[in-house]
Amino acid sequence: MANQISEIQREIIINKCLKGISVTAIAHLLSLPRITVSNIVNKFLKTGVVKCGLCGGNTRGKFIEQQKEATKRRIDDNCILKLKQLQEKVLLEYNVNLNISTIDRCLQKFHYTLKALVPVPKNFKSSRKPSDNTNITSTPESAATDVKDSRNYQTNKMDNSNIQQADHLLETHTNESKHKPDSNVQKKDHTKKTRITMIETN
Repeated sequence: MANQISEIQREIIINKCLKGISVTAIAHLLSLPRITVSNIVNKFLKTGVVKCGLCGGNTRGKFIEQQKEATKRRIDDNCILKLKQLQEKVLLEYNVNLNISTIDRCLQKFHYTLKALVPVPKNFKSSRKPSDNTNITSTPESAATDVKDSRNYQTNKMDNSNIQQADHLLETHTNESKHKPDSNVQKKDHTKKTRITMIETN
């Protein structure tokens, strides 16, 4: 409320206070809350300033540009660092305890993201066999390729299963057709027997 009082009203309050008028009477005269008038008078008696001062504290962040650039260089040198490790390095070097979310927001401004590696499925059957000297540490690029190969393998496996089922149904239908008597043949035999019977009767 004190910030909404104009400078003219503040000067009027101070002038009336210097004339010996009480705070309650000034508040009633100007239709202002008594606590607002009291704060303006007390500030004038302590500092001698009538104008309203600036509000708010220090808005400077704890994570300054020098620390941000140093953190960016660390990630460029070692991209597998975790947010917790970056937090510890900033604390040791600059004696500043930052929140992990603060570091994460800073990295997002650099378009950096720290994500977990993609796990390879257990049932993945790959024809590639790593040699003894091969580093088997998974990277995001290789892990993404492995997942794509795994999906292709699962798709091919399902296609082969569907083909086997279709072959089985075709074979079953063929066997049933062999054992089932032909209705046309039965009709021909019946017609032939009828003709023979009619000839014998005549």
